[in-house]
Amino acid sequence: MLALALCACNGLLGLDGAVPDSDRDGVADAIDNCPFDANPQQRDSDGNGLGDVCDCAAAGVDLDADGVDDACDDCVGVATGEDVGGDGVDDGCEVCAEAIGVDMDADGVDDACDPCPLGSAHDEDGDGVADACDNCPTQPNPEQQSMPGAALGDACAQGGLQLTRFDPFVEQDPTLWPGIVPGWTWIDDGVEISGAVSRSTTAVVAAEFMMETRWTTKATVALECRSGGTRRTACTLDAMRQLTLSSISFRGVPSSVTTASIPGTEAIRIRFRAVTSGTMCEAIDAKGAVIEAAEVPEHALCPTVKVVTTGDSHLDYLWLVTK
Repeated sequence: MLALALCACNGLLGLDGAVPDSDRDGVADAIDNCPFDANPQQRDSDGNGLGDVCDCAAAGVDLDADGVDDACDDCVGVATGEDVGGDGVDDGCEVCAEAIGVDMDADGVDDACDPCPLGSAHDEDGDGVADACDNCPTQPNPEQQSMPGAALGDACAQGGLQLTRFDPFVEQDPTLWPGIVPGWTWIDDGVEISGAVSRSTTAVVAAEFMMETRWTTKATVALECRSGGTRRTACTLDAMRQLTLSSISFRGVPSSVTTASIPGTEAIRIRFRAVTSGTMCEAIDAKGAVIEAAEVPEHALCPTVKVVTTGDSHLDYLWLVTK
């Protein structure tokens, strides 16, 4: 009995001739850069002598669901025993085994394995296609069907209009909203607008255009088309859910005003369109169908788009297409 106990102790202490390997990862403790955390590949990204498994800042991501944070995981995936790229990392443990060393959108994912190398993975309409690569970013269309040569998908095609800008308001886009924007706070997937503020985008010169947004508001919000510093047309939604489209002639005289009442209490998607046949302000449902609309026969060129609020509001996105 005593002999068996001593034998067991010798095995644990390495006195029986076996090489100690506390974490049982196949690497002896004496040369293991993380002797108490299994890391058979001994990955040491910063070269400081400590393996990544025991020398990392957790990222809060566990893609392979093995209970180890990816930033500390010696193998994000399942080892295959193959290393096609010859980089010393098992293909099953690489985020991108076919990496080409290019990351156009600087999101940390090699373009060879990036489902959308043109931008972030944000997906406004939840159809599995990232906004930057979605031919209809506000209307779910996972198949991305479109007519030959068309820039917009069939799900949101608008008579030859081309996608110009889409801002999901994940973070401030300095090309659309340059400088400090008082009263605007970018949050995850939206912008909170506090108080009465107005903000113009950079100039957008187009013979025809369409803007779309989804907003929740306790105050009046307007999308304005401006030319020469003067408002020409405006699509306005007030706290009573009245949709108003007003048009002003180039002499500064209000030429026509039409209104429509929008039922319900949910956030409203608004589409503001100016085409050769006139200008329209439409409330649309989740499938893109028009609920209510206001229309005037005048058409105005829209060099600048302006967002105006009289109180607290929340915008989910701004989509602009032009022709």
